[in-house]
Amino acid sequence: MCRECDSHLEPLIPVVKLLGAMLGKDYEIVLHDISGEEPFIVAIENGEVSGRDINSSMTDFGYFLMSSPEAEDVDHVVNYPSETETGKSLRSGVALIRGENRKLIGFLCINFDMTRGQVLKDMGEFLTALKPLSFQDLEL
Repeated sequence: MCRECDSHLEPLIPVVKLLGAMLGKDYEIVLHDISGEEPFIVAIENGEVSGRDINSSMTDFGYFLMSSPEAEDVDHVVNYPSETETGKSLRSGVALIRGENRKLIGFLCINFDMTRGQVLKDMGEFLTALKPLSFQDLEL
């Protein structure tokens, strides 16, 4: 199941499955192993959110986190905007998983497809919109 991933990441595979099932189809959950020469996806649930699967590559932001000195003391980044290759808006978060000596070994990512949420937001704004009462606006 885990294609030679770092042993610290193996216990997180059931967590990926749990989060995918509990949060539902609008949430993509991805576990990346970045401990070796080439990063790879260990587990993914609801990959249809981004169109990715177990063989997909890591995002540019993931590569940035791997190489940026700014990320050395960061444990997680939450609620940042991202988008799929097709332009779908996502709200994303990532936990940076560290092993011995705080060496970065993986990422646990959550990507929320905001499409249905945006529809609800727009509907709520429409249903609760008020205008000041003015007799000039009335048609007699």
